[in-house]
Amino acid sequence: MAEEDNVIKRIMPHSIESEKAVLGSMLLDGTAIAAASEYISGNDFYQKQYGIIFDTMMELYNEGRPVDAVTLQERLRTK
Repeated sequence: MAEEDNVIKRIMPHSIESEKAVLGSMLLDGTAIAAASEYISGNDFYQKQYGIIFDTMMELYNEGRPVDAVTLQERLRTK
């Protein structure tokens, strides 16, 4: 039982719903991209795949490309 307690204590606090909400907001509103980039990075996401999506959205944004479902999906396929 003590070993289980140690494993539980090592898990970082996280909220999958919050991570999804951040990414969804960034897709819906371009100003959310700039705002999010001031506070978080792809490494801040607990779910690695969400961090990859975030970083890809930032790449598109910094390149001046539209950040929408189509361009995001195309870029993720090339990675």
